Amino acid sequence: MKGLVLLLLLVALPLGHASDLLNWDTQIDVHEDKTSSWTVIMEYNETVAKGEYFVLTDISDIESFVDEKPITCSTANQVGTLITCNTPGKVYSFKFNTGRIVKPFVNNLNAFQYKFSAIVTTDRLNVKIILPLGAAIVEKEVLQGTGLQPFEPSYGKEGSDGRKIFLQWTLINPKLGETVAASIIYEQLSETELFMNFAFIIAVIIAIVIITLFYFSKHHKNNNVHTVLPMLTDTERKVMEIVMRKGEVDQREIVRETEYSKAKVTRVIQDMESRGMLEKTRKGRRNIIKLKNELKGSKTDDKNNLAKK
Repeated sequence: MKGLVLLLLLVALPLGHASDLLNWDTQIDVHEDKTSSWTVIMEYNETVAKGEYFVLTDISDIESFVDEKPITCSTANQVGTLITCNTPGKVYSFKFNTGRIVKPFVNNLNAFQYKFSAIVTTDRLNVKIILPLGAAIVEKEVLQGTGLQPFEPSYGKEGSDGRKIFLQWTLINPKLGETVAASIIYEQLSETELFMNFAFIIAVIIAIVIITLFYFSKHHKNNNVHTVLPMLTDTERKVMEIVMRKGEVDQREIVRETEYSKAKVTRVIQDMESRGMLEKTRKGRRNIIKLKNELKGSKTDDKNNLAKK
């Protein structure tokens, strides 16, 4: 008897609509407690006298909209729930919640199963099912020997919004009665597992950041002076070697070691200072010469190499 009532309901639905559906979109958010929230949008190519939607389960918290305006629609419970909106419009939207629509499966797995049928002519039938936060579609290996697949139909497209995994099936110009028999087998990670996975991911990210910073820092330090040296003249190179070896040096000492004239050393240091390689500080009657801050990091690594050359 129930099967007959359901058949009559399904057959009766298209009779109220002379117009075709342009788009029939159903989105289901599955919750961790195995309940779900549905959003159904039915867009017609022209204004129709009323909108109806039938779902094969009891529902609650029903919200209905016609052309984006909230309205009150009637419901009838016959095997499932039939929502009827006797308000003319082109776009009918229905939002509601269901009970525990997800069934437990073997090995602590969960199974969502529902048939979405093209009971009216439509250009596009789209079904999107979003799994709970922390849920993952089961691997094929887990179902080996059962004859089952992680999800069906196989043309479903798996995706993610960055937090949750979803599956989506789309039929273009489906035949009347064509069905999307959606089936998803998934596992729900516990809060502890989620925390451990999150902590592991964060640890990996931190490790990558540290390694990257270390590499680039070391690479940068080791190449500052090497980048500068090829651009120096022999005179400038001798001055640079002394400054790198001593860290800070009196300009008079540079004169003594290079055996250049005071004027020449002054001119070379002024030129290298203007190019951002050396820094001169006045202390009493002395000029103290040192590397610019940008080059200091490479001093320790390179002074021995330079001293040997």
